[in-house]
Amino acid sequence: MTDPLKRKTRLVILTPIEVHNRPIIAEVKPWGLELREKGRRFRLGIAWGSIYHRAAEIAADKAKAERRAKQEARRKGNK
Repeated sequence: MTDPLKRKTRLVILTPIEVHNRPIIAEVKPWGLELREKGRRFRLGIAWGSIYHRAAEIAADKAKAERRAKQEARRKGNK
């Protein structure tokens, strides 16, 4: 498998998500992602650690909502 830190070619992904009617382009870098709108030069960067942390928060929120829904279902079943 190729070591991503030693990759010679750029990995650029055109996403189906649009902002201001322009698709988002994600460019993979060793330190994280660079995001920009197609046809624009302004770039936003995000580190891999930040992406992982945000994904963990989303997963925890989803699990908490599922637990609450189960508790509500149990409470309604007891009444």
